[in-house]
Amino acid sequence: MVIDSFYLDKFEVTNKQYHEFCKAVNHGLPIFWGLTEFRCGEEFPDYPVIGVSYSDAEAYAQWAGKRLPTEAEWEYAARGGLINHNYPRGDHIDQKRIITELGRFCGGI
Repeated sequence: MVIDSFYLDKFEVTNKQYHEFCKAVNHGLPIFWGLTEFRCGEEFPDYPVIGVSYSDAEAYAQWAGKRLPTEAEWEYAARGGLINHNYPRGDHIDQKRIITELGRFCGGI
């Protein structure tokens, strides 16, 4: 598959940025807004916004003059630009980089 060049923001959309969008277009706030245990809301302006649906993210992107990446673009970016490899860092898992042994338990959890 050939992917044309594309831009992807370097940082996540923050609570502050998303709140500005919501105020500007009278859009509803995310479901977790204001819950400090999730660090969501005006008290945490520089944290990534959470609890946003795909259609909400699409509306924000359009308002910001951007678009959401396609599935192929997202996959390419998530793999760090590597093509035809099993993992983002190549074809083999580096045992020293494993954070948790997820998948080695009954039911994969």
